[in-house]
Amino acid sequence: MVLFLLSSLSDSDLSTFTFSFPFDDKVMHLALYSVLGGTLQFGRLSSNSGLAHWTVIAIGIIYGVSDEWHQSFVPGRNPSAADLLADTIGVLMGYALTYWLLPKLNLEVLGYRKY
Repeated sequence: MVLFLLSSLSDSDLSTFTFSFPFDDKVMHLALYSVLGGTLQFGRLSSNSGLAHWTVIAIGIIYGVSDEWHQSFVPGRNPSAADLLADTIGVLMGYALTYWLLPKLNLEVLGYRKY
């Protein structure tokens, strides 16, 4: 929901967020989609669906594609292959970090599952 709402903001609305460093837009895409990737991996581990890793990762990337397409309808925004690349790398990073981190922490999450 957060990703959709942020991509619905026009260019002038986004200017209220004052980030000023090289490639700030790409860093934000990377960070936000890392959260999505981590959430997808957490959901895969928490369910009994048995979805393959590539399927869950593909869901995150397809969401990134749909987000870039959605931006083509927002005033002052346009789709970008560089943004999609940052989204894809973010999904992969968040997914991989969660895949690696949860078993190492040995947490009991939601009271029923140890990773």
